[in-house]
Amino acid sequence: MEEFNGAAAEGKEDALLKEAPSRPLDAQGPYYGVRIEAANHMTKGGVSCNENAQVLYEDGSAVEGLYASGEVTWQSGGYSQSVCFGRVAGEQAALNVK
Repeated sequence: MEEFNGAAAEGKEDALLKEAPSRPLDAQGPYYGVRIEAANHMTKGGVSCNENAQVLYEDGSAVEGLYASGEVTWQSGGYSQSVCFGRVAGEQAALNVK
């Protein structure tokens, strides 16, 4: 932490960060950090589904036997929506095969 704060105070590049920190770390630690890189992996605009996770045609009617959730669907809730509709899709698909 002393090295990081020293780099922040002097405006010098931090060895791990590979750039000058914008501010020193505050308060007592211990703190652990990792470098995070942005990644575009969500489609955010795939197929549309109804409340039963059934894939819909453009006219709004359901495609029989086709269910979807997660990144292939038009979702806005991220992970939690994927989990919820993943369960719905699984349950509905299981009912469809009986």
